[in-house]
Amino acid sequence: MTRGLGIQDRTVFRRPFDIPVRCINGSLRPAGAFANATSIHNVRVSLETVVQYASRYLFVNPGGGASPSTRFARDWKEILRWEIEKFWIVDLSTTAPKIGTRFESAKAYSAEHGKRSGEYMAYGFALAFIDRLLRIHPQRVLFFAASEARADFHLPIILPDGKRAGLEARSRGYFREPGADDVAAIWGKKSPSKVGVIRPGRGLVVYLLHGLGTTKSRDYGTQNQTQLFLVDPIDDSGAASEMDAEVAAVRNYLQLTQRIGLHHYSEILEGALTNWEFRGDLRANRSPYEPDFTMRMPGVHPDSREYGGVRFIGRVFSSLLAEGITKERAIARMASGDYGFYSFEGLAVSVLRLIALQRWAELASYSHYHDHPAETAVQFEELQAVVFGDGFCSEDLELDETHEKEIEEVKRSFGIT
Repeated sequence: MTRGLGIQDRTVFRRPFDIPVRCINGSLRPAGAFANATSIHNVRVSLETVVQYASRYLFVNPGGGASPSTRFARDWKEILRWEIEKFWIVDLSTTAPKIGTRFESAKAYSAEHGKRSGEYMAYGFALAFIDRLLRIHPQRVLFFAASEARADFHLPIILPDGKRAGLEARSRGYFREPGADDVAAIWGKKSPSKVGVIRPGRGLVVYLLHGLGTTKSRDYGTQNQTQLFLVDPIDDSGAASEMDAEVAAVRNYLQLTQRIGLHHYSEILEGALTNWEFRGDLRANRSPYEPDFTMRMPGVHPDSREYGGVRFIGRVFSSLLAEGITKERAIARMASGDYGFYSFEGLAVSVLRLIALQRWAELASYSHYHDHPAETAVQFEELQAVVFGDGFCSEDLELDETHEKEIEEVKRSFGIT
């Protein structure tokens, strides 16, 4: 099926909007490394960007049967888009955006249906916020896999006060401030671990407070406005090290190169990580070298795209090609206006160069926004691609006649002239 899951209006996902940011006052007000968050009053973002950021916690190992991994990631994002459209109401027609569940509006579905997609949207908003505005990029954000109470993400970064940090994302209906139960749960995720899990001492909590702008008694007579709400309970913790940040960066780019299918680079990273686990250093099993990006080689430099004048190396996925249909059938489908889905995921050549040269400290501190200060997130969204601070690029398109370049590539792959 190339038409996806029957999503009716994809334009709403591409439309940038401003969502207000509110900080709590008192002892839970963001401070320390997150103090600059209090000066941010809104975030400009699109729902497509939120979906793409939410997918960053999705680890795809091609050796685990999820191949091609680009297709797996695209399908996962498409399911999330479908859930957002079906279980949520998104009104961006005014200066005050409204995002609320259909249960809140007309009880069209049970309240449970929107919870999964609500949590993922909260992930997406939180990660976009710290990446774009606080300049804490995804190579320094690790999803916690522990089963006990813990923050959603661990930030093995060296904060100005030398502390570790965590990130918690939550989806809630409107409130004025977190209740006692919420505060207790947050503190519980910051308490010392009994099983050796590193707990962050500073934990920024980003709530996605959703609502349709109505006034309800449970909201203390106030208008429940969709917004991001920031909380930062502060505690003491052990200091992070430079090596923590480098290992986190290697892990991040290992899962990305595996997900994209850049096997040559994933082998370099995997070798470095193996040496770290057994010897305590990040020396890879091959010598550093200066890569030649002029050559197109499967597994090394398979496909290339440019967005905003920046070149990315990665892989293309076409749903028509994945179906394995004949050339004749493909011609008939395209004649009917069905060009299928087209996805691209890749890494900036500047990132791949650092991997080849094994410059892990530079990789840990890499910032796409710093290297290309003239580019903005909105410009990339207009190009229908989302670029992250760590140099990862993702694009998902449902092709139509306006996508001439992509259609020509699909045709060439079928041998259609």
